[in-house]
Amino acid sequence: MLSGSVDNFVLPESNDEGSESNENDGSKNYEEEAKSTLSDSIEDEGVSLRDLAKIIFPGLKTKSPPKSTAECCKKYRDNMNEEQSAKEKKKLQQSTEASQTRLQKPKARYGLEAQRRKWREEKRKQRQNLTGQKKRRHREKMLQSYYDKK
Repeated sequence: MLSGSVDNFVLPESNDEGSESNENDGSKNYEEEAKSTLSDSIEDEGVSLRDLAKIIFPGLKTKSPPKSTAECCKKYRDNMNEEQSAKEKKKLQQSTEASQTRLQKPKARYGLEAQRRKWREEKRKQRQNLTGQKKRRHREKMLQSYYDKK
């Protein structure tokens, strides 16, 4: 598949007399030349870099091609909106639960207070009736004894 691509690479000649900066320049030129030659030969063969990476490193997992910025931004916004809506739903649910418990407590308390008030009124009426009956009985007895004496 890549039969002709290896022949294009030429090792740089060693230059013992040159300074270090010249050697660095030469190595940079060599790297750039090698990259361009490799990419040209790969393109000539019709092999993508991803396919080449799969051939060289069979266990290597390659990433999917990068998506457009608009798609990434849209996904990011969608994720943020979902998280925000989930947070809002959770807050709303907590607030409704709290308000329901707050509403239930006074109702239950009011119910107990109303029941107690009702019981108090009944007891008071019974006491009044008893005192009224006592007074009536006493009055009747007094009147009876008065008439009996006459």
